[in-house]
Amino acid sequence: MENQLTSELASKTSPLVPREVPQLPLVDPQQAARARRRNTIVSGVLLLLASVAGGLFFSLGRVEKVAEWKTHEVTRGEMVVSVIEHGVLESAENTRIVCRVRGENTVTWAIKSGEEVKAGDELVRLDTLVIEETIYEKTKYAHWSKAGSMVLGNMMRKASLAIPEYEQGRFQVEVMKKQEMIAQRKSDLQTGRNFENHAKEMLARGYESEWNVVQYGTEIKSLESALELEKTELDVLENYQRREKLAELKGEYDKWSAKHYAEVERSGANDSRRDRAIEELGFCVVKAPRDGLVIYPSMTKWKDEPDLQVGKSVHKDQVLLLMPDLAKMQVKIGIHESIVDRVKNGLPVTVKLMDRTLEAKVSSVALVASPAGWWRGNSVKYDTVVELTGINGLKPGMTAEVEVEIARLPAVLRVPASALLETVSGYSCWVETGDGPRRRRVELGDRNDLFVVAKSGLQEGDEVILNPLAFLEDAQLEAMKLFERKEEQQRQQKEAERATAEAR
Repeated sequence: MENQLTSELASKTSPLVPREVPQLPLVDPQQAARARRRNTIVSGVLLLLASVAGGLFFSLGRVEKVAEWKTHEVTRGEMVVSVIEHGVLESAENTRIVCRVRGENTVTWAIKSGEEVKAGDELVRLDTLVIEETIYEKTKYAHWSKAGSMVLGNMMRKASLAIPEYEQGRFQVEVMKKQEMIAQRKSDLQTGRNFENHAKEMLARGYESEWNVVQYGTEIKSLESALELEKTELDVLENYQRREKLAELKGEYDKWSAKHYAEVERSGANDSRRDRAIEELGFCVVKAPRDGLVIYPSMTKWKDEPDLQVGKSVHKDQVLLLMPDLAKMQVKIGIHESIVDRVKNGLPVTVKLMDRTLEAKVSSVALVASPAGWWRGNSVKYDTVVELTGINGLKPGMTAEVEVEIARLPAVLRVPASALLETVSGYSCWVETGDGPRRRRVELGDRNDLFVVAKSGLQEGDEVILNPLAFLEDAQLEAMKLFERKEEQQRQQKEAERATAEAR
């Protein structure tokens, strides 16, 4: 601007000088000084306005940023350490009504869950067509088997009589016949010998020919051979044929006896099947064993309908209905494995229902964890039972919020759990000060769902920023460091596993 004013002054003082010819400017010293002072003042004003505007912008931006986060005052007082789980009321003692019919059977009618019944009232009806056909078939088979067993029994008795009939009858007759034949052979032999002796005497006197004597000798040898044959046959009959025939007869008896007893067993089995089918026909109508409330069994976590339903099939020993004892109710919850060691029998419990709050105590804690499943997020939990005995108005299926008081800590410094952030060096929080947020490393103690005990790092009255990760760049940087560190650890673990696998 100063150059512009000098140029204008020169053009006024020397109007006759041509513009193409360069000339030295002619400047008034006082006017130039006033121009410099004016320029300095203007520049200073502009700088002042810029600084004020920047300060206001920064201040407004800071106020807006501070207004975004919330703080909580760290206080000292009593803190209850508890675990809250949700469960469903159930009876501690249930009368189970099970299906007593074998196989798969279709439900034709079922009582509604939650009905009050009297002893002897019908609860479930099952289809009886298959059982009735079974009764007819088994009755027919039972009669057939009985008739067959009677016929085979007669054959067995006949075979049993054949043994003494042969041993004391036919065998003795055959022996006597053989003995008679032997006696006859002996008599014939003696007669032949007498004729031979007489013929020899007659030959000596000259009254008989020598040929006749030889013929008598031949006949005697033939009679001797016949006698020996009869004796041998008698010996075979007494010592071999007798035993062979007795063995044959006894085998025949054993055969018919086995068939008879097998048919008797078959007949008994068919009778038993028929009688069991008749008994199961009565089981197709399920009746209430006592007065009380009837409910369906608890539905499994992954199904949206009960097992008992008209048109569906049920099997033997399946639990159809439950009759709970309303005077002995309980609620079963799952305690996570990380804190189950702190839950003991007798700890105070607060049970919140829809219309009331009950005070109770832990009754039992399972020693074995419940099977983990996808419906539990694959977390390991232990069943914990809280008994609610002698309380009127409780019904199975009511939802309950159960708070188990693990510990009660007096006069401890409490910091909200949402104000804490895990970092590489441990847990930290950010305290609001006059100079802005300041990070504090905190040593933690026990905790509940809302607060954590601060052993060190904080003082009573400190204002801690809630959810610092969403507002503070420092917190975000610390979280990123922890994330990178965990990624590096995972990478190293994978490399170690890969090296181990390659070494094998």
